[in-house]
Amino acid sequence: MMGFTADGQLDPALVKARDRRVGVDTRETRRNRQSIPQPAVDPAANAWEKGEVIQLQRVRGAGEHRHGDTAGPAEIHESGRLQQQQQRSDPR
Repeated sequence: MMGFTADGQLDPALVKARDRRVGVDTRETRRNRQSIPQPAVDPAANAWEKGEVIQLQRVRGAGEHRHGDTAGPAEIHESGRLQQQQQRSDPR
């Protein structure tokens, strides 16, 4: 999961539309938060930028709205990719 973390990542027109829709003022909120110090980025954060990506696999069995085996074509394809990743990382 990712979110917008820096200026310029979101189209300003979308910000304006959202502000109107939900009744907020992003510029005012930003001014009110100016005194909050910016924390340092944890060195372990943003592993995806370094190529260290772990993709969790969906658990087979009861899905969100069904009972039984809900593994579809995407999950089956991903389980094959998982096996390939495990073979590549096997320390033998």
